[in-house]
Amino acid sequence: MNNQDPQDNLLDKDLRINSFNSNETTLSDSQQKLEGSDSPNSSSLSETFAQPETYCSKHIPSLQETKAVAATSNTLNPSLNQQHSVADAGLNNWVDRFAPGAIRPYLQLMRVDRPAGIWLFFLPLCCSLALAAEPGQPPSFRLMLLFFIFATAMRGAGCTINDMIDRDLDSQVERTRSRPIPSGQVTVLQAGIFAIVLLAIGIGTTLTLNRFTWMLTLGSVLLLTLYPFMKRITWWPQAFLGITFNWGILLGWAAVHGHLSYSAWLLYAGGAFWTFGYDTIYAHQDKSDDEQANIRSSARALGSKSRQVVALSYAIAMVLMTSAGLSGGLGGWFIVALVPVGIQLTLQVSQVDLNAPSSCLEAFKSNQIVGVCLLIAFTFGQLMQSASAL
Repeated sequence: MNNQDPQDNLLDKDLRINSFNSNETTLSDSQQKLEGSDSPNSSSLSETFAQPETYCSKHIPSLQETKAVAATSNTLNPSLNQQHSVADAGLNNWVDRFAPGAIRPYLQLMRVDRPAGIWLFFLPLCCSLALAAEPGQPPSFRLMLLFFIFATAMRGAGCTINDMIDRDLDSQVERTRSRPIPSGQVTVLQAGIFAIVLLAIGIGTTLTLNRFTWMLTLGSVLLLTLYPFMKRITWWPQAFLGITFNWGILLGWAAVHGHLSYSAWLLYAGGAFWTFGYDTIYAHQDKSDDEQANIRSSARALGSKSRQVVALSYAIAMVLMTSAGLSGGLGGWFIVALVPVGIQLTLQVSQVDLNAPSSCLEAFKSNQIVGVCLLIAFTFGQLMQSASAL
């Protein structure tokens, strides 16, 4: 309820009217002074008072221009677009777009926002399944599905363990300092528990297989745990990654036959040389930061000789993989099917710019195509065995 005196209301109204008139007079005086001023900005200011629509159209960006600038800013600075994006994951990856905030850092620890590593772990394993299959038969779909779960979990566990151990080093490297642990999104304890869960899932998938395969899986756990320390004690951590990352080849053969053969070891060795090559290219992304942080890598060790050594490594990989197929009973059709693999690897080595991080990353990712071509070659070679027998 308002108990204010009516006379006071009239007085307040008169004061507001007088104040408005006074401000209007002051504004008019200011405009006249500006129009008579010799200042070089006087015409622009006069235009502001006289024709505000014209001034705004000339000097204030349009909505479309503002949106364009904002889009450019988000592209140049991913943190504006995705608050917790990882630098080398790319903008608008499915984890940043769709994953709930509570689990997003853990998916980033697993690198599922960068699935190239999962495929490079899984595809050689499938090549082993194809080589181990019965003549004329494709690889077992059941085993492929089982080992996809295995590859995702074990690769995720390896990446999580790596990030736990490398957290201080990662904070010194531009590409890795936005990862969940160095950025503070996940504690070391939380990451450790998560790694144990992933290892349990990976090992659990092999419990449905024969005992020999299960025992080999423990070797994979040991290698995954040791790998992060290699960059501290050797200049060749990429070689150790080749030994670690292709362990699934042995598991695939063992899952089918319950033992290992000469063909399995040849394919495993070929995969190790292939991995050494593409991970050396990958390491060239960080060579400047690695030098400052005193992180060892084959990219730093080889320097200007990297291209030649990677080419040699790929050539050895091709010889070993071809030998694996031939010793496993695959014939001429298998060799023909390997031609696209050789072309892909040759183009990769000849075209990559080892001084451009984006080119190195693109070349690394192209190995997913190499893996698919390898699987096609081994599967096709196995299927054609029945046709050759007719």
